[in-house]
Amino acid sequence: MENNLLTGTIPGDFVEGSKITEIFLQDNYLTGRIPVQLMNASNLNILHLENNALTGEVPVELSNLKNLVDVGIQYNNITGILPFQNCSQFETLEADCDSPEKVICECCTTCFGLFTRAGNIEGCVEGKLRLEFDVDIGQALDMSLRNTAGEWIDLFILFLQKK
Repeated sequence: MENNLLTGTIPGDFVEGSKITEIFLQDNYLTGRIPVQLMNASNLNILHLENNALTGEVPVELSNLKNLVDVGIQYNNITGILPFQNCSQFETLEADCDSPEKVICECCTTCFGLFTRAGNIEGCVEGKLRLEFDVDIGQALDMSLRNTAGEWIDLFILFLQKK
């Protein structure tokens, strides 16, 4: 059901009594909260809700889904803590845990945010962002991001001084 211009809220009762293993609802115009009833889909392996207009906090019951290996909730207005303890269960776990941090995610494989792209970030831990720079002599490095805050990493400064 991805990329179908769906609107409205996600009905929670469609998983009741089912053996659903995959939910793909990304790239729509869905609103409201992630229904707690989705956490009754104990066979769920894949949950993709990214690129919608979902709001509210991540349901803590999400941690009950022990079969999840692939989750995408980025590019929504979801906040809170992704409650997973076993990070090794995930092949992919993507959320808005970069600046401005909306979700705290210790197990994320990729963090998204206002100023990041998937190709230049490595995981995320409690809102810290690790940027990788591959700059050769003679190349330009544009660091003209606006509305950012924080300290420059000392190693990055040393890297630039060597160039």
